[in-house]
Amino acid sequence: MIAPTEFSYIIKTELENSTISWKKIAQAFCDAGDQFGTDSDAFKSILKDTRFSLATATKLVKIAQSDRLKRHADVFSKVHAWTVLYAITTLTDEQFDRLLASVSDGAVVTSSMVTKAKAEKKQLDPYKTIFNIRIDENALRGDLFDGEDYATLHSLIEEIEKLIPYIRIDAIDRFENNAVWEMNCIQKHYDKITKRKFNEAIASYKKHSPEWSTYASNSKNRTKPRIANFDDAADAHAAMLENPTAAFAALGSDLYDMSVIWTEACQAFAKQTAEYAAKANTEFRIANAVTPAETSSAAESPSTSVKLAA
Repeated sequence: MIAPTEFSYIIKTELENSTISWKKIAQAFCDAGDQFGTDSDAFKSILKDTRFSLATATKLVKIAQSDRLKRHADVFSKVHAWTVLYAITTLTDEQFDRLLASVSDGAVVTSSMVTKAKAEKKQLDPYKTIFNIRIDENALRGDLFDGEDYATLHSLIEEIEKLIPYIRIDAIDRFENNAVWEMNCIQKHYDKITKRKFNEAIASYKKHSPEWSTYASNSKNRTKPRIANFDDAADAHAAMLENPTAAFAALGSDLYDMSVIWTEACQAFAKQTAEYAAKANTEFRIANAVTPAETSSAAESPSTSVKLAA
């Protein structure tokens, strides 16, 4: 049996790669779900440790379980966006066949290609929008509106659909896109922290290097020494991007600890989300209380919508 921490390690390791392998992450969530159950405390601990919502993890599991993606793995091998992979799993067999027919050899399947495969012959839409459910984007990015809130909202909207037969719900993928944004932000913090620690490792190497001490005392007409087995700082940083573990080791530094850096990156992101949360409107809005002025400036409002059409 694999421990929850091992699943977390697998997922976070993939997130730290320059090209995230969402298929491997999806498989890890799928295996964890099979082993513990998605409602278990163990699975919830993995979600918390990796900062994934249950809604996103569930969609990633669907990617891992898709027989069509497995059968045509060569076609979708270059797709690195999990949202595109998930969108593919939602296609009907007919739509999936249309997508395959549209992919030329070596082409990368994009979101627009999936959308085109879904597109049916345009017909006049008899449904008209009568309500917009708008979510404060500061609350979304500030993690005030999380996966549990999304699930609650989705459940309530489904109840409306069941009660009234004339309603169609049109949802957008803003919540899923926010999950991608979160991972990208954490990755940026991770890269920034790693670079800072590597600069510290270089500085420490120079401080304890006899060659650099000699150079520092009399640099005139002297060639700069190498930095360990690197030609210069630029060469060292290039090597670090390729293989950080080896680059830090070459400098005799133990500053590179993926788990520690990941924790620091998550802490930095937590501060970032707190700034968004501080800007969020936490007051309950009263139905039909939107003024004409607010309506006219809706395009500038930091929110996302779910439309109720009838």
